[in-house]
Amino acid sequence: MVELSQLLSVNGEFLLTVLIMLVAGIIVGYIFAKVIKKLIIISIIIFILSYIGVISFNLGKVQELSQEIKNMLISALAPFIPSVTFIVGVIIGFILGL
Repeated sequence: MVELSQLLSVNGEFLLTVLIMLVAGIIVGYIFAKVIKKLIIISIIIFILSYIGVISFNLGKVQELSQEIKNMLISALAPFIPSVTFIVGVIIGFILGL
């Protein structure tokens, strides 16, 4: 019986790394899609409540918080970004999460 690594003429360690990066990308993309959906719903609710005057918020603080979250996500995902298989996994996971 021929193994996949022999068929593709790559070593098993490389194939395992590619598989792990693909699965990690799918998981991250799926979670990202689900979080985005919830954030859109929450944003609409906050906008409506703000429009009718129930709540008010400081736009400067919101921008500051979003910048901190962006920096945190970039630093957490930076090691994975150069991997094409991770990016493909993120795209697949995002589509599945929608």
